[in-house]
Amino acid sequence: MLQSINRPCKLSLERPIIEGVATVIGGTALKKRRRNRPWVRIPLLLVGIYLGLCFALALSYVGPKRWDSARPKGLTATAFGGLDYPLNALASPGATKLKPSTPAIVIFAHGFGGRAGEWVNEMNALEEHDVPSLAIHMAAHGESSAVRVGFGPRESAEIIAAVRAVREQTSQQTRIIVVGRSLGGSAAWMAAGTYPDEIDGLMTEAAFAELAPATDNFLDGLMPKGAVVLKPVSWAISALTGVRPSMVRPIDLAANYANRPAIIAHSKQDALVPFNHAERLAETTGAELWVVEDSAHAQLASDQPDLFVAKIKKLVRLASQSLVPSSPNGTR
Repeated sequence: MLQSINRPCKLSLERPIIEGVATVIGGTALKKRRRNRPWVRIPLLLVGIYLGLCFALALSYVGPKRWDSARPKGLTATAFGGLDYPLNALASPGATKLKPSTPAIVIFAHGFGGRAGEWVNEMNALEEHDVPSLAIHMAAHGESSAVRVGFGPRESAEIIAAVRAVREQTSQQTRIIVVGRSLGGSAAWMAAGTYPDEIDGLMTEAAFAELAPATDNFLDGLMPKGAVVLKPVSWAISALTGVRPSMVRPIDLAANYANRPAIIAHSKQDALVPFNHAERLAETTGAELWVVEDSAHAQLASDQPDLFVAKIKKLVRLASQSLVPSSPNGTR
């Protein structure tokens, strides 16, 4: 009787032990099966590596490697206000002593990956003809105080800040000419289109009319179908800068600078910014279109240095012939 009574108790104690052992064994087996599924982890690892590389690439574009900031002989470092950081630039001798009687001055804006010192030959050539000049350290380049590239809007604000700083030191009769290359050229069109009465003449080389297609061309140049494969790079840049490529459309603002002294220089062999960008800008603004057949992107000053300077001097003359001078606050 006692044995028959204790038997159910024994079974009730053994059952949870057996179930627990089974659970442990089953869990261990499941973990082994999971460990034996590399086809699950490897794709996830590859995706992580891919996105990490895209983000690293985006960081390199937002804050590009800065060139040696050694100052070219004959140029002086200067700085302006008007932004939330000092705007650093290089000045020719004449630009260090601006005065109300200064007839004209040229402001240079380099492109992505460029440097202010790249304009030294043009600045020296203009100085020989008594035309002072400034070359801006564009955002996140050279001695710029900015830590990130703006891909258009920030650079446009830098150009306007330089223009206004010069206007404060000169007079309404002083002609202010802006010369921009690549990204600097597109930013110059944005600046001139936003404040058309503050810039008296404009010359751009290899400027894009829209950033989005120019970005796609750039990524396609890195690898086949780069605009698709490296799309996360564009997303990361937009997140880091707050600027979407589709937002940056100099062509829309350029119309406000129509029929004013302007020259658009562009090579038909430009693989980064195709020639149709220049054609569209010229059609919209009525600017003179200087067509070059066989130069690479933004290489006109290197390939045809004398003609490049001659075009700038021509623009200075055209701006000087303007009948209605700019006022200190930019109105005419």
